[in-house]
Amino acid sequence: MRARSRLFGGLLALVLAGCAAPATTSPGPPISPRACPLLNPTLIPSGFEIAERSSVEAGEDFLADTVIYRHPDGRFLAFVSGSPGPIGGVPTGQRVMVRGHDAEIFREASLNELAVIWQEASAYEPCHLYSISVGGLTVPEFMEILAGVR
Repeated sequence: MRARSRLFGGLLALVLAGCAAPATTSPGPPISPRACPLLNPTLIPSGFEIAERSSVEAGEDFLADTVIYRHPDGRFLAFVSGSPGPIGGVPTGQRVMVRGHDAEIFREASLNELAVIWQEASAYEPCHLYSISVGGLTVPEFMEILAGVR
């Protein structure tokens, strides 16, 4: 009986291991039909994995969607669709194009964080604001990530 129990336990472990979801860096579809279209980063640096996905009420008829990637060393990337997100720091005076839209760059030097915020539609339309924040990345790394956002 003990051998059968060990065999069953081993088979159960193999089945459960086969059911584990593979690690992914794709944000996937929006969480809800009311969620804003997701930002689709085409370049995520090595070692970053999705750590959190959430939606929050951002208006009467839409949800802002956030996807946060984390690296084991503490660096992060946060992509927010439909809201400016928690942008800190001060404007750098620099601007960059993201998804064909003019974006303002912010920097929080004491935390080694960078961010951009931009508007893709009229302020009266849902899902008009987008932002991306990073922590622990260099400016060239940040610019490379921004260039790959679709």
